[in-house]
Formats: sequence, C-alpha cells, structure tokens
Amino acid sequence: MIKNYNLFNKYSLKVSAETMAGFGSHENLLLFMQALLGSGDMASAAARGGIPTARLAELINNDKALSKCIDLVLRSSVDCAERILYERPVNGYEELTYDEEGKCIGRKKKYCPRSLLEYLKANSPKYRPAERKKKEKAAKRPEARDFEVEAYDDT
Repeated sequence: MIKNYNLFNKYSLKVSAETMAGFGSHENLLLFMQALLGSGDMASAAARGGIPTARLAELINNDKALSKCIDLVLRSSVDCAERILYERPVNGYEELTYDEEGKCIGRKKKYCPRSLLEYLKANSPKYRPAERKKKEKAAKRPEARDFEVEAYDDT
C-alpha cells in the first residue's frame, strides 16, 4: 500500500493522454504500478504492464506526473522491504513443505537474523563496517595537543 495515496492519486490523474496511449490503457498503467510496488523492479513491472522497457524510460522522462508516481511507488516498495527485513528475525516466517500431490504436509517456523543485521546496516551508522573502521582509526590516532615551545638564548 502506498503511504501517501492521496498524493499518488493526484499525480496519477495528471498523467498525460500521450503517456496513457504509450501504456495502451489506464488498466495497463495500474498493472505496471502494482507490479512495481510488489517487486521494485522496473523491467519486470514493464513486462507486466505490457510495455517495452526502452519505451518506458522515454515515457517516464517525458511525463513529470508519471515520474512522481513511480517515485512514490518505489519509496513504498522500499518501505515494504524494510518492514519484511525487520519482521523476519523478530517474528519469523513460516516455511511450508508439500507432498507430490501439492498438499501441505509440514510447517516450520524460521527466523532470519541476517535480515535484521542488513536492516541495521542500512539504517544505523553504528552497524556499517566502513564507518566503524573510520571511528576506530580516529580513536587510535593521537590527539593534536597544544604545546609551548621554550626558546633559550645561547649568549
């Protein structure tokens, strides 16, 4: 679900008729947006919306309203992915096992602590290895201190 649906709706209503014609129909545009929201991948979303990828770039560049819609959808897609990365290590997820006939024969609750670490790396400087190394180097470096120089006269 797009966080700011009203803003998305405002921009989607301003998409030009030429852009709509490029997608073939309003329904194809919505299919494209839904696929983009679910995957975050422009190429697969373009295939779902029935539009060639090369044509998509041209449509996005020529229509500011479409570009803003896509930005909102991509931000929502990232928010959804972050939520999943956070949920998996905390609440876990269910892995199902099926037999040859397609019936569910087993359920196993799994947790993914690595996804929490990836989430923290993306959202907290404390967990980024490059920034941690910089802080360690800065801590090892001697501090610059003010000192006085005494001068003696050799007379």
